[in-house]
Amino acid sequence: ARSPTGEGGARAGEPALLASLQQMWSTTGDAVSMQYAGTANIGKGSASSLQPEASGKRSLIERAKGTVQQGRIAVNRYVHETFLEDGRQAAIESLLGGAVAPAALRRSSTLGSSGGGGARVRLWVGTWNVNGKVCSEALLSEWFRNGAQHEPAVPDIYSIGFQEFVDLTARNVLSDDVSRRKECAARVEAVLTSLHGERYVAVGMEQCVGVLLMVYVHPRLVSAVTHVRADVIKCGFGVGDARAGNKGGTAVRMAVHGSQLCLINAHLPAGASHADERNDTFDEIVAGLQKAYGERLRGGPFPSPLEHDLCVFAGDLNYRLEPGGAKEEQNQVVRDAVAQGKWGKLLQIDQLRAQQRAGLAFQGFAEASIDFQPTYKYDAGTSRYDSSEKQRVPSYCDRVLWLEPQGAACKPVAYVACQGVLVSDHKPVTALLDWSAGSSQRTSAESAASPAQQAAEASLIDFDAIDLDGDASAP
Repeated sequence: ARSPTGEGGARAGEPALLASLQQMWSTTGDAVSMQYAGTANIGKGSASSLQPEASGKRSLIERAKGTVQQGRIAVNRYVHETFLEDGRQAAIESLLGGAVAPAALRRSSTLGSSGGGGARVRLWVGTWNVNGKVCSEALLSEWFRNGAQHEPAVPDIYSIGFQEFVDLTARNVLSDDVSRRKECAARVEAVLTSLHGERYVAVGMEQCVGVLLMVYVHPRLVSAVTHVRADVIKCGFGVGDARAGNKGGTAVRMAVHGSQLCLINAHLPAGASHADERNDTFDEIVAGLQKAYGERLRGGPFPSPLEHDLCVFAGDLNYRLEPGGAKEEQNQVVRDAVAQGKWGKLLQIDQLRAQQRAGLAFQGFAEASIDFQPTYKYDAGTSRYDSSEKQRVPSYCDRVLWLEPQGAACKPVAYVACQGVLVSDHKPVTALLDWSAGSSQRTSAESAASPAQQAAEASLIDFDAIDLDGDASAP
């Protein structure tokens, strides 16, 4: 006779092992199904179908009860899969860092579908150099309301950018002030809820010393937002990866109705004569993001920021007005034009526009018409331009620009400065943009699998083809 531990003994134990594996598989499937679909699995091999019957036979009443139970589960699954699954999937993908699912598992959103012509998305994009001051709820409310006075439609996305969010001390440069950021986020969320009666969802928040970007999405749009990613590009003093974050940019990118949106908040170098440094820092931020998005990490690869369907670049860009002549004459020319409301005359000597015309920075970017006075530099606590010994020339330092490489789906609705906020030496600026998301026909990382993803999908096991009820010796 063969030993129980020999080949015969091993084969004798296979049915019991197979039954245990079937039960483990089915119980796990039921647990996953409950988390995702809200009901247990009702198909072949579910844990309930594998439960042994106590008496060997069930009565007519027991069978009827089982049929009713199966019907109830089927209805619940239909409701979840038809009406709730997309929102759940968007939340799961966001929690997983925007991981791109295999093509066999991806699906287009049925909630807020954009159809063939694209879905209208209202973006509120704001930038404010707060000069290290604390932003109270009252100040934030005045800033947020300022745009609403020009266009009452409720924004779908808020992109809120701060510069000099903290004082640029050695301690703050070395580490972010997390507690202060959390306190500011709580005030921002309270103001948004107060203004709109809805609790906006924070989908991205990133800080680089004093450069802070907060991105919030209206609840009605959450199901259409996927592949969220936040990044920091440091461009301050230092070399290579050891660069400090006293200057630089923060970015949040996402897919909205399948279209790719990149939101950048930056603080470029100061100094009236340092346009070249500002241009170089702009290039550094774009190149840094391009490198980060090209990696197969955190849901990537993604296109370069300038190749997104819409790239919005905002911040204290620090470009100045240059009328020429001695500094005293420059100041007089600019301040006289401000007093007369001659914004067009000021824009003719705007350093940023000159750099664009020369092809040195922000090539292809658009900006709404500027119909407000320069936002820098004020005596803090007043609406009076710099009266210090330096007598800085008033300038349009705080800007919002956007780039659409594939067309013109973004339209400016309002572009305003909030003159009523006095705490800083800068005035907050807001741009309201209407964007037709979902209208791009360009293939993206969300709509086409990369070769690496295709290879991974080819190696996936087709669990539906496994016959759990078949012969254990079958291949």
